[in-house]
Amino acid sequence: MKQSLRSLVYIGGFFFTLHIAFASYINSSFIAQIIGDKFVGLFFIIASIGTVLALSLTPLFIRNFGFKLGFLSLLLVNLLLTIFITLDNNKSLVVLTALFFFYIIGLVLKYILDLFLETLSSDENTGGIRGTFLSTTNLGWVLVPILLGSVLGSGSDYSLIYLLSGLAILPFTIIVLLIFKNKLPTIKETKKSTSIIKSFYTIISSTKNTDKNLKHILIIDFLLNFFYAFMVIYTPIYLHTYIGLPWIDIGLIFTIMLLPFVLLQYPLGQLADRLWGEKEIIILGLLITGLSTIAVSFIDTNSLIVWTIILFITRIGAASIEIGKETFLFKHINSNDSNLLSLSRIMLPLAYIAGPACATIIIYLGSIQLLFIFLGLIMILGLYSARLLVDTK
Repeated sequence: MKQSLRSLVYIGGFFFTLHIAFASYINSSFIAQIIGDKFVGLFFIIASIGTVLALSLTPLFIRNFGFKLGFLSLLLVNLLLTIFITLDNNKSLVVLTALFFFYIIGLVLKYILDLFLETLSSDENTGGIRGTFLSTTNLGWVLVPILLGSVLGSGSDYSLIYLLSGLAILPFTIIVLLIFKNKLPTIKETKKSTSIIKSFYTIISSTKNTDKNLKHILIIDFLLNFFYAFMVIYTPIYLHTYIGLPWIDIGLIFTIMLLPFVLLQYPLGQLADRLWGEKEIIILGLLITGLSTIAVSFIDTNSLIVWTIILFITRIGAASIEIGKETFLFKHINSNDSNLLSLSRIMLPLAYIAGPACATIIIYLGSIQLLFIFLGLIMILGLYSARLLVDTK
């Protein structure tokens, strides 16, 4: 029974990723059309502050409304938001508000989906389950850029992309409605946990080895999301505006760039379960990501091959960090630890606050190329926390 439910979660997660990915790749460029390049970072900072608040309240929300009703309600709201963004061609502040809530709800939905998958997992096969889930969902991230490039071509009419985003969530909604039915657990039945703030304080201040492990894995979680924040927001702008590549070329580059997330994470998850520990995988990933990201700053060609290779290498590192930290995290928590999982998922919006803030200062004082040197050095600093992890192997 659990295996069949996991399979449905994998399929649903794929369509949900399509929904998020279509919008994610163009959000920064679309927002720049409304408020200008200089204020894109400010938008993501404000939206991320809203996300931190929303994720803090999510455990209470799903305890009161139940998993299924709460999840379906948020799916419906996000679907309506994509339709609204598609139909409004004025690029107004009202559309910006819709994008604000779309961003927040997407991350809340991802958190709830992670929590449900944890109810179907056990420690001995966590790496394999998380690897399969990440490989399946990341397939959506791989497919979207090439589809995006085909739709946009060399143009910048983004409304159709948001329509595709809305359509992509429909199969997932159908899975939740017709197949899961009453099989979905309600969080009301789980034990009442402490507040997220108290959980955070406990982990930071505790001298217990378990809490120290959680502290360092949360730091690595933050650094990985810090990497994503920089890359997702500024790489499309950099390649399109500064390097001069058309969207169809960027779509091809991004498709190949993301293949490590599909090809590597399942076997790495199996290795984490059976042979290696997560610590070794994370350390290797941090080194690869840091050094290759620094190299990005020194590339000024518009060669598709060169950009594809260097960005592909950065994602080999990122995919390794992601499966390592996810496997480590889920071996240290269970489905009742909704606040601990919230802490992990809050690292993304926190990174989207810190990342754009740092990037805005760097661009103002220097140039956009300096972003990648700074980011690479930050990733290398993560080796300190990685070395202090006590492996599960």
